[in-house]
Amino acid sequence: MAETSFDDVLKLVGTHGRWQWIVFVLTSFSGFFVAFHNMGSAFLASTPEHWCDVQEFHTLRDNHNWSESDIKYAFLPHRHLDGGKIQYSSCEVYVPNISALTKAEWDQPKMTANKTHNSGHDQLVLRKCSSWTYNSSEIISTVITEWDLVCGRKALGSTVQSSFMSGVLLGCLVFGWISDKFGRRKAVLVALVQFMVGSMAVAWSTHYVMFLVLRFISAIGDAGIFSVAFVIITEISGRSSRALLGLQYMVPFSVGFMVLPGIAYYIRDWFWLQLAISIPQLLLIGYFWFLPESPRWLVTQGRLHEAARILKAGANCNGRTLPVDEDLLVMLQLAQKQSKNDNEKIRNSGNFLQLVRTPVIRRRSIVVGISWFVAGLVYYGLSFSAPNLGTSVYQIGRASCRERV
Repeated sequence: MAETSFDDVLKLVGTHGRWQWIVFVLTSFSGFFVAFHNMGSAFLASTPEHWCDVQEFHTLRDNHNWSESDIKYAFLPHRHLDGGKIQYSSCEVYVPNISALTKAEWDQPKMTANKTHNSGHDQLVLRKCSSWTYNSSEIISTVITEWDLVCGRKALGSTVQSSFMSGVLLGCLVFGWISDKFGRRKAVLVALVQFMVGSMAVAWSTHYVMFLVLRFISAIGDAGIFSVAFVIITEISGRSSRALLGLQYMVPFSVGFMVLPGIAYYIRDWFWLQLAISIPQLLLIGYFWFLPESPRWLVTQGRLHEAARILKAGANCNGRTLPVDEDLLVMLQLAQKQSKNDNEKIRNSGNFLQLVRTPVIRRRSIVVGISWFVAGLVYYGLSFSAPNLGTSVYQIGRASCRERV
């Protein structure tokens, strides 16, 4: 019999039929939930407006009916901006001496402010904040407000997304190896359990380090599901349809990203938001029953009877008829031999230097690298830049959705 590759067998099953579409919908559906967590930091770790909170302020607020704006204007360093806006210091406060205030100054906050700010800076005592009041008009709570990750601890807040993406990087490497060693399906199922348990446990974090560690663990599973599931659908599809499937595979991820700002808009407490974006992924438990193993991987492992059974089910779904079992197994044996030869060629000739060896490939590698860098910079930079742009995190979320589309 002539040389037979797995793609030749796949042509008999159908390369872009109903079976492929069912598996495609099943695998790409995970992207909807993965997007929630990939971009969730924009809302979970958003930094609301904040200012120093000292005990004397509570006395003014409770006993003398001062408003928050009165207290801020009287005791926080500030400067006037164009348009009548006032920018207050978030990390310093003038030490208030409530006992030295006259009754008139108690009753007239503006008089107190004038006395405070016109007394000469050499007579004023500034101190760093030790606790803060947060503006809850837009966001009730985030991990920033939960553990006061502002001012001197501001750098810690920036590790929320970087630690998550580090987990994604590790997850791609770890689950790539697991899927090659133990199978695509097993890799996805292990990643799914890790993703679900880790992401829901995040909500009960009692310390910032605990929060980071659990997010890191869930990110590893996040990457494992999304990347290995993509491998499954490409390995059961024909070459001509893989590029199209690769583009369409990202559609549920984009939809999830578009839905996330709406969820965060109505759920503004980080604990409940974390649960709201984690609980729906329980729907992916269906993978345990419906997600098939990659028959291509089974053939490379010599598990031909299992591969034949899956291919026959796929052919039935596509309305195709495969050869009898004996002939099909012979074809799969030839495909296994061809696969081994191809892998041997890759091991002997393929390495990183192949990307820069010829001028054409070198130019393409550079263009692709720059394109991914710029796309990631704009995509994630816009999503997490709301405080620097002076606008609402929800507006930035909507803008990022438009950019994603």
